[in-house]
Amino acid sequence: MRQGAPEKGVDLSDEAIDAEIRRQESVPDDADQKTFATAYRKAVRDSGLSTEAYRDVIAAGMAATAIQSKFVEEVPKTADQVRFRAIVLTTEDDAKAALERLRNGEDFAAVAGEVSLDTASRANGGEVDWTPRGLVDPALDEVLFSLEIGQISDIITGQSALFIVQVLERQDQRETTDSQRPILANKAQQEWLSQLEERLGAAISLSDAQTNSLLKVVQSEAGEGQ
Repeated sequence: MRQGAPEKGVDLSDEAIDAEIRRQESVPDDADQKTFATAYRKAVRDSGLSTEAYRDVIAAGMAATAIQSKFVEEVPKTADQVRFRAIVLTTEDDAKAALERLRNGEDFAAVAGEVSLDTASRANGGEVDWTPRGLVDPALDEVLFSLEIGQISDIITGQSALFIVQVLERQDQRETTDSQRPILANKAQQEWLSQLEERLGAAISLSDAQTNSLLKVVQSEAGEGQ
């Protein structure tokens, strides 16, 4: 995260890190350097980390917060979206049985309400509200944006479940909502991080003591609303 921060325009200079430490340790902006140095030494000592490692953790927290905000700002105002019904199952036998019922003319909503394992949509006959492209399982996403309106799909093998879907509506460049934008931002950020890890060959190996020290700092930041 820290190494990728510059390409997102995030300032992680020594001055910016010092300012964040001042904020976390409640050192007033107008406090003299001696006051800051005392608070700084105590924070490093309490963390159990070296000074360099402590600053790395602070910088990583700053990067995470700032980069998340960047991705939220970059979420497109519109996206291709689909509204659909879904039956979610885990075994092929159950999926085949559900599909057979649908092909014999049973109502999709009724079958979904009876057998789908997705509790969130099952109560509404399997209906899923407007969903932007790219937010669901890739195999499911491909079908949802190619299936004819009203058509019932074959069994779709996803990464963690089997799906049968029926597209109700589809709209190009529909306006994204306030509830969709954080989800879109998080997905874009995770994809960026995955690509970043591949480029940098990122790998982390920590001892138990190092892990516990890092957790202390992270927990401290979490307690302050980070």
